[in-house]
Amino acid sequence: MATQYNSIIRLKKIDECLRTKTKVYDLPKLIDTISNELASQGKKVKVSERTVYDDLKFLKDEYGPFAAPIVRTNEKGYHYKEDGYSIFNPYINGDNTKVLQSSMAALRQVSNMKGFDELKNILFRIEANYHFDKNKLTDPIVYLEEGLNIAAQEHIKPLKECIKKEKTILITYQPFDKDPYSRIISPYFLKEYNNRWFLFGHQHAVNKGDYSGITNVPLDRIKSMKASFKDYIDKEELDVKTYFDHVIGVTVSESEIEHIEFKVYGNRRHYVQTKKIHKSQTTLEMNNDFGVFTIAVKPNRELYSHLLEFGGDLEVVKPKEVRKEMKKHIQRLASRY
Repeated sequence: MATQYNSIIRLKKIDECLRTKTKVYDLPKLIDTISNELASQGKKVKVSERTVYDDLKFLKDEYGPFAAPIVRTNEKGYHYKEDGYSIFNPYINGDNTKVLQSSMAALRQVSNMKGFDELKNILFRIEANYHFDKNKLTDPIVYLEEGLNIAAQEHIKPLKECIKKEKTILITYQPFDKDPYSRIISPYFLKEYNNRWFLFGHQHAVNKGDYSGITNVPLDRIKSMKASFKDYIDKEELDVKTYFDHVIGVTVSESEIEHIEFKVYGNRRHYVQTKKIHKSQTTLEMNNDFGVFTIAVKPNRELYSHLLEFGGDLEVVKPKEVRKEMKKHIQRLASRY
């Protein structure tokens, strides 16, 4: 993070130097000016010629985010060819305008969901800043799957506030076909999977012997929610970046990681090869009849649901336990018919 911040300071100072009309900035002068700026902010960093060359190259790159019109002459040193240019000007060219408008059209779909109202204000400000013609706003190129779980969306906004402010909550939770009961949660983050929203956090033990630890709560099963007087437990024990590394879906158990080998027959072998079931997936064999793949995951109900979606086109080869579990599901399914 510190390196990235130093880079921002350098780019900002280079931009300031290249805009000036009163001084000539050759490479040594740029290095001195940038070094002084970093030093004034308590950054003890040596600025090399290579670093500044790379910064200038990055700013000039025609395929980069700025494509800045930087030129160098003996009379003016490094400067912008266009008067009034700055990398911080709210200006984008025609092609990038289309890309931005298309991206905003996709974001607009998200902003229509309950709990994401703040996006509407941000989109409005972007449109005003870039002077988009409202009459020329196009339909999105990318269509996101419509969220049908309206009951869950009602809870997104208040939960986001509790997460930001690190407030413990008391929820009334009702499982399917069971009576409701109370749960106290220190909320950490929200995750959407298969058109269903889940809250992850630390569950506090309400009574002696109750479970205490990381849990997930489907938002559509929350009947009510209010503040709790329990102290908030931060998520030091939970690394969000790696928590889902070895699972499909949202159910994370303490079970061991299994290396699951499976065959996919016919044309669907190409589908699985290009759209991986899990990021750990590797291809062991591909022939004219089938493909053999392996994934390293903790078995859970989402895994079996996903594998069963392929019907007779997929066969689990090993381990035996996963193969047996698949067989149970298939026999149960067959008995319905």
